[in-house]
Amino acid sequence: LLDALHLQYVIDTKTGEVKEDDLVAMETRLRKLLILHQVRLKSMSAPVDDSREKFLSQIAARVMDIDNIFQMKNALRGTGLQQFIEIVSIDVDAKKIYDILSKLALHNVDVVNFFNSRGGLPMAKCSDDYTVQREETADQVLKEGGGTFVEKTHVTMAHFSQLSQQKFRDTYGHLDGSSVSVSVTDLIIGETVSAFSVIVPKKTDGETPLDIPPLQNAYSHITIWFGKGESAARSNDLPTMVERGEAKRVMLEEGVQVSGKIGYWFI
Repeated sequence: LLDALHLQYVIDTKTGEVKEDDLVAMETRLRKLLILHQVRLKSMSAPVDDSREKFLSQIAARVMDIDNIFQMKNALRGTGLQQFIEIVSIDVDAKKIYDILSKLALHNVDVVNFFNSRGGLPMAKCSDDYTVQREETADQVLKEGGGTFVEKTHVTMAHFSQLSQQKFRDTYGHLDGSSVSVSVTDLIIGETVSAFSVIVPKKTDGETPLDIPPLQNAYSHITIWFGKGESAARSNDLPTMVERGEAKRVMLEEGVQVSGKIGYWFI
């Protein structure tokens, strides 16, 4: 039912593409469930007017929950239902990502100027060989809301607005916990957001490599910083911002391999 509501929500809000095959598959799933549980459903029958009123009120409540992911978390708590998947991602070690950033800053004035003008890199995340010119203000900038450095660095493979919960589990369930080596190729810095571009391989690491489905986002990246009032999701627009001259791409001398693991993030 949650997947059906999510699909209808996407249709109503026009926040994603819904194919005819998806609608047919969803209707088939719902019909099978109704047939499977018809005896129990009939035993729970109540007067039509009461059922109609309660059904509509509960449907409205669920739709409101989907519209706000924090409400969804409260709605599912204690219900015994499967946890609601927010994203599936390749999670990478933040220390390694910020090491790449600090080493890049050693040789590129654009990177240095960009982060120094925003308080500098947070020292806890950087290599010991990088010294920012305004080290004493780095923590102040974070506390004052001038920007946020991402601590749980990751490559988003799919977001709940793009796939149903069933599709999440069917597509990525067998990959959960698998190791993947991504290649960091360049850094894009915009006025309010910055991210590393990455290349995701077609298969996982290990003796028995598994196929990795294409990422749902057109731009594969690891967001490292976003400004006050901005969202990390804004990183998806960085390539377009480069084309418009609103952001700058800084290439690494050569790609850097970073190991990560595929996993779900639950709301």
